[in-house]
Amino acid sequence: MKLGFSWMPGAAGQQANCNVEGLAVNDISPLACLLMDDGGLDERASLVWLQEGIAQIDAFQSSEKLGKIDWNRESWGAEIFGENTRIYSLYDEQCFEYVATTALKTALVEWLKFLRSGPASNWVSVDLDLKI
Repeated sequence: MKLGFSWMPGAAGQQANCNVEGLAVNDISPLACLLMDDGGLDERASLVWLQEGIAQIDAFQSSEKLGKIDWNRESWGAEIFGENTRIYSLYDEQCFEYVATTALKTALVEWLKFLRSGPASNWVSVDLDLKI
């Protein structure tokens, strides 16, 4: 699977965009939707939210405790359980995909770096193995 990050013109200036090739449900990539789910808030809030997701994955992976973590925003969520994560729509229970938890963490880290780089950054492409 390949993720592509770019800046596109939007109503309020440049808007971050994530494009995913492969592993999509009805031409919708839950992973891309999760990354771009800004909750209608400013970029600073998104950065904090992404950092929280990365921290939760780290805490979960370093813990011996069994269970799961639900991490979500306005429209999309991630159910992290062990080596796998279910990324899903909060509004359509039929729209979801499974990815490796390590791949989700990589996607979050790379998306965070991309957002921090700002609209002056060029297209960024990230290859991920999202098989479970």
